[in-house]
Amino acid sequence: MQILGYFLAILIGLSIGLIGAGGSILTVPVLNYIFQMPVSEAMPTSLLIVGMTSLLALIEHWKKGNVNLKTTLSFLLFSSLGAWIGAKAIIFFAPKLRLIIFIILMLIAGVAMLLRKESSVKLPAKQNIYLIALVGTFIGFLTGLVGIGGGFMIVPALTLLLAFPIEQAIGSSLFIIATNAFIGLSASHLKIDLPKAFYFFLCTALGTLLAKTLSPKINAQGLKKGFAIMVICLAIFMLIKEFWVF
Repeated sequence: MQILGYFLAILIGLSIGLIGAGGSILTVPVLNYIFQMPVSEAMPTSLLIVGMTSLLALIEHWKKGNVNLKTTLSFLLFSSLGAWIGAKAIIFFAPKLRLIIFIILMLIAGVAMLLRKESSVKLPAKQNIYLIALVGTFIGFLTGLVGIGGGFMIVPALTLLLAFPIEQAIGSSLFIIATNAFIGLSASHLKIDLPKAFYFFLCTALGTLLAKTLSPKINAQGLKKGFAIMVICLAIFMLIKEFWVF
């Protein structure tokens, strides 16, 4: 069974490397259902794995100049604050409630990725600092609370709020995800299964390396749609398994 889990870890790394999103949406369920890790442990372990994997994937985007560091910092400031608040707020949310929030986010992520179309038109700058503060803090809060990287929200936010081209949005998203993940971890002090996290990370790292090789040959839109369908199906499965009353 764990072989399946490590295979899925490779696919998670591939997703992070190619589309800059999707890692933690699958990491938590894989750790919970396949590796039999409690939700309270799976979420912070997921943060560690996704943070390290995003950092690894970031290297290639950094080399290509796909990280708009100067403009991204305004978004990162608020999302980092949100990640810290979310991590501290964990004590007020029961594991079951956090799981419900996580499943809802999975459904939103899947539907959003399935319906959203990338635009090749460069948008005018719309840097409304209040909107950036609100969106950034909210995404960071969810990162700290339920262990998601939030790439499926960060990439659209960067393209719409900061007028980033999609390549820069993906690269900058990886930078934000990695930063938020480590801030959330440092603030939460929750138990992490380090051996499983290490082996899982090795597989996701392999996935990001494959992404570097396969990116010119893979249709990113097709991959995103397939990934979105998988996320929706997994969320429905989790709902049935966790909350179905016979």
